[in-house]
Amino acid sequence: MSTQKSLAILSLSLLLLTSSLAMLAQQPTEPPHRPRGGLFSEEAPAGQPLSLGWFFLGLYVLVGLIFAGACAQQAVHKALSPIPWFFAGLLLNAVAYLVLLTRPPGDARQFPAGIPPGLHKVPETYEHVPCPCCGAYSHPTALRCPACGASMEPKLESEADRWRKQRPH
Repeated sequence: MSTQKSLAILSLSLLLLTSSLAMLAQQPTEPPHRPRGGLFSEEAPAGQPLSLGWFFLGLYVLVGLIFAGACAQQAVHKALSPIPWFFAGLLLNAVAYLVLLTRPPGDARQFPAGIPPGLHKVPETYEHVPCPCCGAYSHPTALRCPACGASMEPKLESEADRWRKQRPH
């Protein structure tokens, strides 16, 4: 579901970006006044309009940066190395993102120090469970009630415990 949302958002942003850049590339027929330079207010040099080749190169680089960031984020989510996928997204754009979506998840143990700070997996959210003594709600992995301190039987294994078990010692 989140992959479909991200693809929809990505395609919508590309559509908006392409249409806005196309409007910027259109040259007005008659400028209202001749532009002046910014520093000394002298006449600006008469330049050539933006060629179509440079416009499409700039558009390709911009779209490449968007897909590079999306590929790196998806690679971290799948426990794959984000650097090569960043450059694949930069060069191959949507093709690299689609290939990455078909890849199976990697092994998180390839990162010797764990996933780098700032590039972590968002933990899943589970429904809270009530304390048997006081009825206060707590996370299902809690060992003790945060309200009364009573001992609780965890309903699930915490992600931190699973990560510690997977880590090589």
